[in-house]
Amino acid sequence: MTAAIVEKLRAPQNQTRKEEAYNLILEIILKGGVKDSDYLSEKRLAEAFGMSRAPIREALHALCTERIMESVPRSGYRVAPISLREIMDCIDVRFLLEKESVRRSCLNRTPEALAKLDDIIDRYDRANKTEEKLHLWISRADSVHLFLAEMSGNIILVRSIAPIIDLTRRASIQLIHDGRLKPKDQTLHLSILKAVREGDIEKAQSLMHEDILVLKNTFLSQ
Repeated sequence: MTAAIVEKLRAPQNQTRKEEAYNLILEIILKGGVKDSDYLSEKRLAEAFGMSRAPIREALHALCTERIMESVPRSGYRVAPISLREIMDCIDVRFLLEKESVRRSCLNRTPEALAKLDDIIDRYDRANKTEEKLHLWISRADSVHLFLAEMSGNIILVRSIAPIIDLTRRASIQLIHDGRLKPKDQTLHLSILKAVREGDIEKAQSLMHEDILVLKNTFLSQ
């Protein structure tokens, strides 16, 4: 864990030290910086982040409460393993929530939302033509799902979808470490964005269903 990575992941100044520590640890996990066999300690994290151990301890406890991490006596903290059953249940919920997300997005095509959507489509189209690191590929795909949740205009929907996406992202990162996951063509995500841009609810929902089904089949094939 280099100083450059830590500095890049620094949280906004208005956040508490506990919140900053929480976000630093979570981002490192989601970017694949912690393998399943790695154990983190309060002392090492405090040294890496330049913090006291108190906010680190509070952040780790919060991550354990959310079942993102788990405490192992005399060893430290590690990323909580994710079962196939948990992943499948998570994906089944995504089918329900994200089809509703794109439906609402199609109905909430305000000038401001469309401006942001056009910008994402443009950047995504250009990025899709270049090679990316695996964790960036996953993050870019997840950003589409999160944006559409936000575009839906339903705050509770966003709060419900975000942690579910994080869980499947962690599961995907586990496959990266095992060498069983490779980047796929992301034109499907681009098609979803364009369908929402057109306000085509049926097409957007069909494409979203197809996208999540690809994710489900990827895990089932491992």
